[in-house]
Amino acid sequence: RSLIEDTLPSVCHDETRFHLAGAFLESGGNALVMTSTDGHRLTKSQRPYKTAFLTRVDSGRSVGGIIIREHALKEIKRNLVEGDCKIAMSKTHLFVKQGEWTLVTKPIDAQFPPYEQVIPRDAKILVTCDKNALIEACKRSKVFATETRGVALTLSTGTLSLRSDNPDAGELIETIDADYAKGEGFKIGVNAVFLIAALEAMEGESVVLALGNELDPIMVRSIDDAAMRTIENAELLVVVMPMRI
Repeated sequence: RSLIEDTLPSVCHDETRFHLAGAFLESGGNALVMTSTDGHRLTKSQRPYKTAFLTRVDSGRSVGGIIIREHALKEIKRNLVEGDCKIAMSKTHLFVKQGEWTLVTKPIDAQFPPYEQVIPRDAKILVTCDKNALIEACKRSKVFATETRGVALTLSTGTLSLRSDNPDAGELIETIDADYAKGEGFKIGVNAVFLIAALEAMEGESVVLALGNELDPIMVRSIDDAAMRTIENAELLVVVMPMRI
């Protein structure tokens, strides 16, 4: 359920991009990994499993990962309760069982994109700030943002400033405290709605924003997860694409 709750918001609803209309489930090391993207943001979540995940081979081909349809994700989330469940998958079906309840669904017959290429691994700037303070600032800033112009994030003197303007509504500038080793004067645009969703999915009181260049995606992680795990082993990370400002 946690995997599904994390990734559902990023599932694509564009019918022409059917290969993104679900979440990609795969086995990674000793964990189940679920990933979704709508082209504007990407969410990757993983949780350890209790017993070995065996990949069955059909006709000499490994099952690898499968794309679970959105309606199936919602049905699984609605029916699963606290406790263990069993999962099995083949090239043509996904099976989920808990107690007397069993779901069998056909995955999307498509190739999920190479999402690992989107996740930034050489961020130049790491910004740490209070999660709730940034959420509230983003909520106020989005009121003055437009569909084509995002909220501008700027680093200056130990602070993170948010600026949004709309010719018909006005302008807003808000500043919150932030810690970072370098990046003075750095500016990047972001969709406030997507950033809020990413922040709200994080546990703990503080978050880390990993920044590269102004055209590079922004990676969001909880401070605890970033301190304990590598990017490859992160329990939850969200990548948000930048916007024009």
